[in-house]
Amino acid sequence: MYDKTSQSPCVTLGGFLCEGAFRMRHHRVYVSLPRAFIGMALALVFAWYGFTTTPLLYVLPAQMQPAYMRRAPQVRLSQPTQWSGEHYPDYVRVVSGAYIDSDVPVGAVVYSPLDAYGRAVKVEGCVTYDMMQHGSKRQREELPNPSGWGYNKKVAIELPKGRVYHGWFWNRSHMLAKSLGGEEKLENLVCGTRMQNVGAHDDKGGMDYCEAKTRLWLKSHPDGYVYYIVTALYRADELVPRSVVVDMLSSDHTINEEVEVYNTALGYEINYNDGTFNQKSE
Repeated sequence: MYDKTSQSPCVTLGGFLCEGAFRMRHHRVYVSLPRAFIGMALALVFAWYGFTTTPLLYVLPAQMQPAYMRRAPQVRLSQPTQWSGEHYPDYVRVVSGAYIDSDVPVGAVVYSPLDAYGRAVKVEGCVTYDMMQHGSKRQREELPNPSGWGYNKKVAIELPKGRVYHGWFWNRSHMLAKSLGGEEKLENLVCGTRMQNVGAHDDKGGMDYCEAKTRLWLKSHPDGYVYYIVTALYRADELVPRSVVVDMLSSDHTINEEVEVYNTALGYEINYNDGTFNQKSE
């Protein structure tokens, strides 16, 4: 026997309202459209509410989950993964919720020393609105050459939506952007492709994805702060990182992401030992 008490609220309420919208009179059907639409709308609302408050939402990819539901990993990503142009055309992969293991004070930045190979390793910051304002306004200093720097030339790289980038292949890429209070020092710079640095320069790709999101939040929350931890991922003794991991957590947790930014470029093969590169043959 069918037990009505087992029906979900969205089914019973939506069904009740929709049932009242259709009436048989003298073998003709009269439809109350407003009530039908209201019933359908409420049914959808209750269905969505039920979905978003159940563990089902956790099976979605991290980039599709609301920030408050992203779970922090047990450890930070420590090995670069393989880039897929099909799945990550903006060179960005949301891994999970942020992994914050830093006690850096609010408004401060800590740069890890260069490793034995002269490579930048890690930058930890707790970025504030004042840091962003000061960093954006101050004059840029001359950039030193990061590990792996030396071979560079202008190239053409295909971008999403049929666009093409024309310019230098390599950038001296900040781990913590100047606009977020980062300094022009070797401990804060990696040899990054233009795609790793800014993607298509539309705030959606590369390190620009993380930086633009943080700046936008700080502008809306001038009294808040964002933990911003950047880790370069190398293989063995290679001088150029294969990817960079950014952990971002705002003080209200509306930003809560661990992001892998790929250091590569569509159509090119990179030697991560010395920074040389070649265009792939079709």
